[in-house]
Amino acid sequence: MNILVDFAHPAHFHFFSSAIRRWRDEGHELTLTARRKDVLLELLRDAGEEAVALSGIRRGRVGQMAELLRRIRVLVPLIRKKRIDVLTAVGGVSVAHAAWLCRRPSLIWTNNENARLSNRITLPFATRIATPRSFVGDYGSRHLRYRGNHERAYVDPDSPAPPREVLHDWGLDPGRLLFVVRLVSWQASHDRGHQGLGLHGALELIRRLEGHGQVALSVEGECPPELRDHLRPIPPLEMRKALALASLYIGEGATMASEAALMGVPSIFFSTIRLGYLEELEREFGLLRCLSNREEAFAQIEDWLGDSTLGTLLAARRNRFFEETDRVADLVHDWVLETGP
Repeated sequence: MNILVDFAHPAHFHFFSSAIRRWRDEGHELTLTARRKDVLLELLRDAGEEAVALSGIRRGRVGQMAELLRRIRVLVPLIRKKRIDVLTAVGGVSVAHAAWLCRRPSLIWTNNENARLSNRITLPFATRIATPRSFVGDYGSRHLRYRGNHERAYVDPDSPAPPREVLHDWGLDPGRLLFVVRLVSWQASHDRGHQGLGLHGALELIRRLEGHGQVALSVEGECPPELRDHLRPIPPLEMRKALALASLYIGEGATMASEAALMGVPSIFFSTIRLGYLEELEREFGLLRCLSNREEAFAQIEDWLGDSTLGTLLAARRNRFFEETDRVADLVHDWVLETGP
């Protein structure tokens, strides 16, 4: 079977990586496409993958519509040339439309109820839609639900923590506590009307955290000059190693918040956005906090840093999460093949 996988975000590569290896081992043909976003193309190169770059990032509604049309114009002839049998993607705005135009089946994965416009113009064209069980919304008989979340597909519960000496490579001290802070660009269509830490909030957060240890800052897009001293040269493929070695994660990035939580790292998703899969991690498993008040977040950090039992508690909660949820990587592999002809 000829399978096309599209990546629009660095985490999408991790989400599909296990399935891609298995499909290749089974003799399926793979075509990978990607968006020039953040460190995505660099991540793919570092992993030894070749992908067709469909487009760069365009800003504003008009720019984003122009980008969507360009991606579809590139995808349609590619689907026909490569004789693609089935397409899959996370979000999948361009994939669903291109597949529909070429009369090919598509499986679109989404975990973001807040992406109302994208979901409204995408999901009606998808053959099948897969979401976590916590997803708010129902798409009828085409809707597949699984227990867990996207990060469950690639965060390995049995993977040992990397040696702390690797922190030397990034200009960090293995002997000090590490805090990872993530800021997003707020340029995505589903980010409109929402907010997170802000520049002054980020500066105050970093000042407080540096009273306890060292900060590794990760920024989507261009970093404000006031924060550049806190950036660290951590390669994209190594970022999860940094998370695994962290004593705490706090940031506006939902994916990294979930990754940290599944590693047993105290995690705060700081944003006015509310996502079902993160609220499930908070409400049902107690693995992270979803906050939008700075003082509440600062108080939570101080509380966690003073709790000597927190590591043991989170490890037990993490184990329960992996015991009670599906092996999502297996579902990615199986459901895409089942969607094909």
